Amino acid sequence: MNNANEISQEEWERLERYAANRMHPDERSAFDRELTASPRLQEGLQEVQWLAMGIGEAVLHQKLQTYHQGVPAQE
Repeated sequence: MNNANEISQEEWERLERYAANRMHPDERSAFDRELTASPRLQEGLQEVQWLAMGIGEAVLHQKLQTYHQGVPAQE
């Protein structure tokens, strides 16, 4: 992302709350308007979504490994 350094910590936190659907409806509505007007925030949201997906995949992979370690091998 080219604009990663331009997004403040507060904006990253807002993007994370938005992506996780943890915003109050009024705050979400206002943030929707900001997103529409800001390609920088749109890029930030895309990055947050990609990171969340990657973390989710890593957690799933770890859970599958743990599960398979507990399953007895078939002969």
